[in-house]
Amino acid sequence: MTVTLWRDYATGVRQGKVFQETADTPEGEPIFVCALALAVISGGAYGLYAGGTALIRARRHAVRDLPATLVTRGKEAAGAALRALPAMVVGAFTSVPVMLVVWLGLLPLIRWLVQRQQQSSTGRHARPPVHTA
Repeated sequence: MTVTLWRDYATGVRQGKVFQETADTPEGEPIFVCALALAVISGGAYGLYAGGTALIRARRHAVRDLPATLVTRGKEAAGAALRALPAMVVGAFTSVPVMLVVWLGLLPLIRWLVQRQQQSSTGRHARPPVHTA
């Protein structure tokens, strides 16, 4: 019997001509967990922003509508969560720190794309918020 080890993990067992791989191969697991964490952090940060805004200005939002900036920030949060996928692909070929740098580097691109889309849009959420004292 031959056991294949990878960093103290048994990844396969062979006896004669029969070979069986195990599911215990942690290769790539830190990268996937990091990408998942980046996506969840994006959603959590947006949730904190939206909830805090709703609580702090509850009276104003009750009289008027929710501000258009919540929609814009929501699009940015969704874009940041989706950018975890290309960062994960880069991380698969490099390492987790490089993956984090790529994700952080893509964040300004997301903001620029959302702002550009908002400028070319003609919907209710494309208008700048009205500030009345």
